[in-house]
Amino acid sequence: MIIMRKKKGFTVIEAMVALVLIMMSVVAAFFVVQTSLFLSTSSKNSITARFLAQEAMEYVHHVRETQLSLHDGGANNVQWLSGFEPCGRNNPCTIDVSDPVDVEIQECSGGVCSVLGYCTRDNSGGANDGRRQSRYGYDSNDAWSDWIDTQFTRSIIFREVDENGRIIIGNGVGNWRQVQEIVATVVIEWQERGEQKKIVYEQNFFNFVDR
Repeated sequence: MIIMRKKKGFTVIEAMVALVLIMMSVVAAFFVVQTSLFLSTSSKNSITARFLAQEAMEYVHHVRETQLSLHDGGANNVQWLSGFEPCGRNNPCTIDVSDPVDVEIQECSGGVCSVLGYCTRDNSGGANDGRRQSRYGYDSNDAWSDWIDTQFTRSIIFREVDENGRIIIGNGVGNWRQVQEIVATVVIEWQERGEQKKIVYEQNFFNFVDR
């Protein structure tokens, strides 16, 4: 006697359950990838913003220390933060250090600072002329070309601190020689997935030159 065994296959319900499980796995994998990309972009923006803030503060340090080294007590000495006058008028200013030989400091029109650019080519005529470079600044700097707008804005403002450690509001910074302490505030702002992001760095600087 030959016994015929009936082969069993998947039922419709089993196939639907398997399909749902596969779809859930695909959606979960897509979500993980999307989240990883978002976190990567967010981290990159945060690191870039901190670099831009640190760059501005380091330049303030450089100016103050340079003036200190040149000071000999003579009548022709420059002031301890010479060049930063636009930043001490109760209005933020921008600092362009993309060309260390020709740093540009400009007051922001109406308190609104221009968006930082990202240059990709050296146009200075020097040894690196025509080479690919990567620097942040503004397209008003002729030493660089191929500027691309970024989402970052950088502003810096100086406010005078009185002898009791209180910030003097409203007066701006007057004669730098008479100011003994200022607080420098650097603000970096950018847009990320429709949300406004901002970091603020503050540091006090003391007049060790004109004392």
